[in-house]
Amino acid sequence: MIQDIERYQGIVLRQLVTSCPEGVRLQSVNVEGRADAFAVGGAAILVKHSGKRMSPWSFTYQAEHVTELITLCENYSPVWVMLVCGVDGVVALSSAEILELVGSNPGATSWVRISRGRNKMYRVSGTLAELQRAKPRGVEPFVVVVRATGRLVS
Repeated sequence: MIQDIERYQGIVLRQLVTSCPEGVRLQSVNVEGRADAFAVGGAAILVKHSGKRMSPWSFTYQAEHVTELITLCENYSPVWVMLVCGVDGVVALSSAEILELVGSNPGATSWVRISRGRNKMYRVSGTLAELQRAKPRGVEPFVVVVRATGRLVS
């Protein structure tokens, strides 16, 4: 049986591959005992998902999730989080944005909430803050940043 996380990761990985006609080097990264992170050249992504069908979507950040993100940041650059919002779409957030929303204190449980109205971009808020700019659907913001650094296939 295919697990939900495998389907959601597949969505993100497919978007990454189809966004990069020049090719991309992918490798699974197992941090904190979970296979939810991937090295993309010299960068990394962390995939989280919400199975909820409609807005708003919630994502919990427990201590081990924050620790995992910080560990990835120590070993890869840049690091982004791909939040899969049910069947609606993927929202790409930089590690700095996630840490702004949930904090870097691994002792606390935090949350990220994403909402989207019809024909609108995604609004993102968290335990500590709300992002001022709405986010587009897809992995393209990550691809643009990583392509500019030349780290997609390194």
